[in-house]
Amino acid sequence: MFLSFEAQPEDGEQGVRNPKHAKRGERLGQRQSMSCVAIRNAGSGQAPAPENIVDLPREQNLNLVNTNGSQDAQHQESPTAAASIQTHNSALSISEPTLESLHSMPEELLDQDQCPSRSESLENISDDVNALSLTSRQPASYLGISSIQAAMKVIAWLHPQFRSSISRVLPKYQKSQALNSVPSIATPSSFPPTEMEMLDAYFADFHPLAPLLDQKNFRATYLTGNRKDNRWLALLNIVLALGSIAASGSDSHKHEEYFERSMNLLNLATLGTPTMETVQTLGLIGGWYCHYTSQPNLGYSLMGVSLRMAVTLGIQREPFDGHLVLDPVKAAYHEFKRRVWWSLCCMETWGHETLGRPCMDFFAPSITVSQPRLLDEENYLQILPLIENVGFVKIASRIQESLAGLPTITHAETIDLDSQLLSWWNNLPLALKDYEPCSESLHTARTVMRWRFNNQRMLLYRPKLLSYAMRRVPFMSIREDERHAILKCREIAELSIQDISMAARLNQMIGWNGVWLLFQATMIPLIYLSTRSTNDDAVAKFEACKTQVETAIITLDRLKPYGHTAERTLEVVSAILEF
Repeated sequence: MFLSFEAQPEDGEQGVRNPKHAKRGERLGQRQSMSCVAIRNAGSGQAPAPENIVDLPREQNLNLVNTNGSQDAQHQESPTAAASIQTHNSALSISEPTLESLHSMPEELLDQDQCPSRSESLENISDDVNALSLTSRQPASYLGISSIQAAMKVIAWLHPQFRSSISRVLPKYQKSQALNSVPSIATPSSFPPTEMEMLDAYFADFHPLAPLLDQKNFRATYLTGNRKDNRWLALLNIVLALGSIAASGSDSHKHEEYFERSMNLLNLATLGTPTMETVQTLGLIGGWYCHYTSQPNLGYSLMGVSLRMAVTLGIQREPFDGHLVLDPVKAAYHEFKRRVWWSLCCMETWGHETLGRPCMDFFAPSITVSQPRLLDEENYLQILPLIENVGFVKIASRIQESLAGLPTITHAETIDLDSQLLSWWNNLPLALKDYEPCSESLHTARTVMRWRFNNQRMLLYRPKLLSYAMRRVPFMSIREDERHAILKCREIAELSIQDISMAARLNQMIGWNGVWLLFQATMIPLIYLSTRSTNDDAVAKFEACKTQVETAIITLDRLKPYGHTAERTLEVVSAILEF
């Protein structure tokens, strides 16, 4: 509002030269008088007359909105408006329907009460990365277009009442709820797994995908029992934590004891004296454990520390000693370092896949380390998953870096990257596809590899679906290349849902990854169903999407014993479908 002031005429001076000015002065005087009355009423708590509100200064109008408006809000707000207000400024709110708005930006300063403690993250699904907490607080970390948060934001944009409705429907998930509802597949409580059984479980499930340890030397050191230093004990305890996860059900929390021991043996001073064992410990915590316990932000940070420490030790460089080939001991040690480096690269890329953040270039000219290779008298199938995963990482890291930037990559670039992924998959050895007989360890590795491959392809095409959904336009009104990308995204998601739902040989490693990757895939048909009000696609397409979600719900129920987030994921998916 702009206020104008006129100078008063001096005594004896003609005050008004134009009759119109006199009338304007009368109106101004009346307006100022009404403003004074309105201000007095506002100050006394009385509501001003409607005709007087327009004459109030901006500050007084704001006060009226915050006081009188709030008194009547509970009676006058529609459910949609109330939900929209509750959604505003939450983790799921966006300012405008663009891909840029789907990037979650943390507040510059967070109150201590807004930041979950480590114990809260362990006991509750509270990390904003996985979007299962659905809290109203601002996001605590940056997440890009590939995150699950981006998909949730689109649904909230299409249905403003989504955020508040789903918060009322879904109670906060507690571990105690899981204990009461999830059947155990663990060893009976009277016979918990021994440490040796935990070590066996670790090397059977985790080691084939990322062989960070020299299994022979590690077992020998453990059996002798001579080492009591912090570096060794920190590494041993995180291995036992992962082994406990692999050997027990999702309702077992023994792994937390080993994790706490490992963390207590690490401190900031440890970072100043880099060692291979510390690199391994941080890699196992950041690459595996934190993702299992729904702490991907902590895992992301610790993986960065592990990689930097590895660079400090020069693991990223290939030695130029030509005599190594003549010394089997030195050759084996340098091959061990290669495997440590590439295992870290794989775990970083896998954990990075659904964050949408810029990633490290593991194939830059400064990285000269050779790819893993077979040692003498070694079973080739034991190292085969790592060798082939290096090829996947090379393509996936390029995709992730492209998706982290804006504007979104072109359709031609998308097709090119997808063709590289398909070429990698088609050239895999049969042992990593469907060849039988197959050992349990190799079956676990190749199953998780296949699901990650499908997920990376799906995320490559997903930005087109998100953009289309936010624009609220008929499906037949968009360009051919965009329709192709959306159809491809839906096709891959359907394939992924079917693949995970048909998994028969389950264990903790397969089940835990299955829950997370199934959640990713199920968001695609859920987003498409959210466009139904403006989408002119055939009814059969929407029914197919609904069937896919229902299949995922049945599968999540079956996976409850294998992943502690399965129950909460099932609740979230079910609530969105019913919304």
